[in-house]
Order: sequence, then C-alpha cells, then structure tokens
Amino acid sequence: MDKQHRIDWAKLRRRGRRYWAISTQISLYFGVHTLLMTAIPLSISDPVIRPIALALYMGAGIAFDSFATALSTRIGNRRVARIAGGLLTAMAFLAALGGVQDWAWLVLAVLFSVCSSLLYIPGIAYFSNLLGSRQADGQRISVILQRGGALGSALIISAVLTQDLAWIMWWFLVGLGLTFGALSYRFPRPVRTAEGASLNPLAAMAASVSATLHSPTLMLGLVVSCITPLMFLLHGSVLPVEKAGAGSTVGAAIGVGLILRELLSVLSVAFIARGSFVRANVEFIITSVIAGIGGVTAALSSQPWLVAVGIALGGPVVASTVVVTVLNVNRSAIGSFRPWAHFGAMGMSQRLAGLAVPLAFGFAAGAGGAAVPIAAAVMFAAVAGGALVLLAIVVRQLRGVNGLGKSV
Repeated sequence: MDKQHRIDWAKLRRRGRRYWAISTQISLYFGVHTLLMTAIPLSISDPVIRPIALALYMGAGIAFDSFATALSTRIGNRRVARIAGGLLTAMAFLAALGGVQDWAWLVLAVLFSVCSSLLYIPGIAYFSNLLGSRQADGQRISVILQRGGALGSALIISAVLTQDLAWIMWWFLVGLGLTFGALSYRFPRPVRTAEGASLNPLAAMAASVSATLHSPTLMLGLVVSCITPLMFLLHGSVLPVEKAGAGSTVGAAIGVGLILRELLSVLSVAFIARGSFVRANVEFIITSVIAGIGGVTAALSSQPWLVAVGIALGGPVVASTVVVTVLNVNRSAIGSFRPWAHFGAMGMSQRLAGLAVPLAFGFAAGAGGAAVPIAAAVMFAAVAGGALVLLAIVVRQLRGVNGLGKSV
C-alpha cells in the first residue's frame, strides 16, 4: 500500500486516548437531556405544575452554569461528572418508583437542572479547549456525538410513546446515571487558566454577563444557542402533550420525526460551516427559518406524516447551531483571561430560553386554538431576526479586517 494512503494506527490510538472520554460524556449527556425533556412533562398530570417544572429543569441552571464551568476548571470533569452521575441516579430512581408527586416535581426539576449544568457546559468547554485551532472540524464531530446520544433517546421515546409506557424512561435514566459514575474515572483532569476560576456563583455569573456585554460576537453566539431549547421543547415536550389525545399513530409519528431529525442533523454535518465565519452564521439563520416552518406545521397538523416531516425539518439547524454557537463563543474567548466565563454565558443564555419557552407555551396552551403554533412562529422569528441583526453588527466591526472571508 502507498505510504500516502496507509492508515496511521499510532496516530489514531493517540487521538482515541485524547478524545474518547470527553466524547462519551457529551454523547451521554444529550441522551439524558432528550429523555428528561419528554419524561418530566409526561410524568406530571397537573397542567399548572407541568410547565413550571419543565421551565425549572430547562432554566434553573442559569445560576449554576458559570459556577459548574469554573468548578470543572478547578477540580476536573471526573469529579464533577461523578457528583452529577450520583445525583441523576438517585433522582431518576425516586421518579421510577413513583415517589414524586405534585409540587415535589419542582424540587426534582431544579436538581435535574443542577446535574445538567455539571455535565453540559464543562464538557463542551473542555472539548473546545482540546480542539485548539481545529474548531470547525472538531465541532462537526461534536454534532455527531451529541445527536448520536439524542438519537438513542429518540428511539426509546418512539417506543415509549407508541406503547404508552412513559415510566420506562426513568429506568433508562437510572442506567445512564450509573454509567456516568462508572466512566468518570476516565474523564479529563483539571485544566488551569491564567487567572483562575471563581467558585463564587454570583461572581462567576457576573463574569459571564460582563463578557457578554463587551462582545457582540459572544452575543451572536448566545442568540444562536437559544434555538435548540426552543425547538427541543416544542418537539419533545409540547407536541407529545398537545397531541396526547390524537392517538398512538400521531404519538408514533412524533417519535419517527425525532429519529429523522437526528439523522438529518448528522447528515447535515457534511455541508455546514464549510466557508467563512459570516457564511456559517447565515447558514444558521436559513436553517432556523426552515425549522420554524416545520415546527409550526407539526403543531398545526393532525396528519401523522406531516407531524413527522415537520419535526424532521429541524435536523439541519441542530447541526448548524452546535457548530456555529461554539465557533462564535470560542472566537469571542480568544485572548480572554476568563475563557470559562464565555462558555458559562453560553449555558446561561440557553437556560434563559429554557425558562421563557415552557412558560410561553404553557400560556399559549391555556389560551387554546392556534395559540401554540403562533407562539412557536413568533419565537423562531425572534431568534432568526436577532441573529441577523447581531451578525450585521459583527460584520460592520470586522469590515476591513484581513481574513474576514477566510474559512472558519
């Protein structure tokens, strides 16, 4: 075999040792997150408690994301993941046994949100740090990792919605929590920063807010990141509840749509973020509009195939969001004394969206009629429009700077 085409097995082994643990953490986290977004609302019968619990799970982590990133910088992901895995196992076991009722779900939702903070942003930040200058290629791999975990959960959800066995999801979550604990000894060790990371939650949040206010590029990344809580909540939480009375066929269609969405997101990796920084952000805006059209269609329709297709149209924006968000945030963090604050801000923006979106959909569901599709359309338009405005501001600042048109 020609030396040029010979596989460098030693290089592959080195890269495997470098990336496999953090890759496992990212993939498993998105499996957990996808299951929780469906398991929580389906396990709560009270229409008042349901949106509040979902909002707390999605949004309460705003108080912990920057702190969790700083904590991971200090003590390492292995200890943080061990703590999160233990909490996840205990709480999922309690829910699986039926030991959570009524308002107790609100406490459980907050604790699940803490677990999410401990697992998500520290893992993404560490992975970005390992990639260095290879951000675009590395984040495409991240898409596959994230959506691989979500795809596994989507298959579980599809089977559960077809058979009306929502309680099974909690036992899968127990298993995932135990897996985090078992694998945590292989997770990354601490990575020191020049300034050191604050373990004061308020100081960590203040650092993230300050970084955001001083960087339009970071603001752009934060707006881009808001699309995923919106879409995942619509697809995985709102639609299963709204269409619960439409029969098992529509429930199965939702599961099929989730599977197709994840497959499309992985396929889209080959096409996104192949050009300039500006082009990558424009791709996000276009795919977010397509996802909005699909989401509204799925919410309006009672035809199973339209529901499935509408959800599936969100696939490309999932891939685009994963790549473009981290590209923007990493770009803003270059040269910063507190890069962890930029990634903490990314988590905070998603939590804010996670707080607002369930409450908005809960209010819309109470209003009845076409309020849910209208609310979805307004929120998708707000994210796409906000990204367009901020991109124009960033481009104006960068105008005349060499390298604007180069590949990201």
